[in-house]
Amino acid sequence: MFKVFKKNRRQTIFTIFIIALITSASFYYLNMTDGKPSNALLRDIQKNAPPELQVRVLQGEQSFWIADDGYMVGVMDDEGLMSYYNNPIVSSEIIKKIEDLTQDAELTFLSAGFTVDKSNSFESAYSAPFYIARIAFKNQAGELCLVESSPTGLPPWYLHCISEGKLSEAYTMQLPFLHALGDPKEVAAIPKQQGNYANVKVTNGQGGYYAIMKKSGDQWLVVFKGQDTPSCDLMNQNDIPRSIYEQCN
Repeated sequence: MFKVFKKNRRQTIFTIFIIALITSASFYYLNMTDGKPSNALLRDIQKNAPPELQVRVLQGEQSFWIADDGYMVGVMDDEGLMSYYNNPIVSSEIIKKIEDLTQDAELTFLSAGFTVDKSNSFESAYSAPFYIARIAFKNQAGELCLVESSPTGLPPWYLHCISEGKLSEAYTMQLPFLHALGDPKEVAAIPKQQGNYANVKVTNGQGGYYAIMKKSGDQWLVVFKGQDTPSCDLMNQNDIPRSIYEQCN
């Protein structure tokens, strides 16, 4: 019994060691990717960015795109950059640096064989449906990148990159929920689905609302939509799982 105990103890210590090693490696990797993007073009843009703008790797963010048929789609970025400048008082000097950074990014992408994606580019921050200045790029390899700038906003500058394949997957997943909402083209419908029920975030990236839906046959039906809290009676009548909505009244 004592030998078995010693053997199990050695196995336990070895297991703990391996877990610690993996955790340390993961921590190191995450910190490395947080420092420099893997995409060479993004590294060049980051390297040339003015230090005052504090341009760093953007992780876990979502960008919004117009598909070929006009529907808006929300897609998790593959990689990107963001300015971490957070002073609410933006000087004319900082605005000029943001404009220069956008121009440098544009030149970098065009020099690398990208072309401007006109359907996803909007010069004015007052243009529907995004209400933020954007310039998008695409290449023959199916890479898509998007620069968003808002000198009076915080953060004032983003760069998002995704793939056409990822955009297509998100489009296929989100389209049935847009159909259920009446086919709006000024917002994306991003679902958190659980079986035949879903909580759908309806947004253009700037603002929006949410919808609670249930599936009937092959179609999604809207049970509730808005910014308010749904009634408990409505949720119970439609057998909506408690995990789908945060609260009711």
